[in-house]
Parts: sequence; C-alpha cells; structure tokens
Amino acid sequence: MSLRLALATGRAVGRQGNQYISADELAERTGTINYEILTNVVPRLPRR
Repeated sequence: MSLRLALATGRAVGRQGNQYISADELAERTGTINYEILTNVVPRLPRR
C-alpha cells in the first residue's frame, strides 16, 4: 500500500488509486486548518 502526495493544485493531499483526501478534509478530521496540513508536508516528498 502506498500513499502519494500531490500538491500541484493545492487540493489533493493523499491519493491511492481513485480515492484521495484533500487538505480541507484532512484538516477537519485532525482538528486543524488546511494551511497547517500543507505547511507540514516535508520538502523531500515528491509533488505533482
């Protein structure tokens, strides 16, 4: 199982197959804001 991060549009955060989770949805689930999710993605992860 792999998780690919895609931040090209600022919308898709995690994708597996045809399912994905947005920064907004991840922030809501973790009790934070989408800005915190996006700024905590480490630089070494590939972006598309």
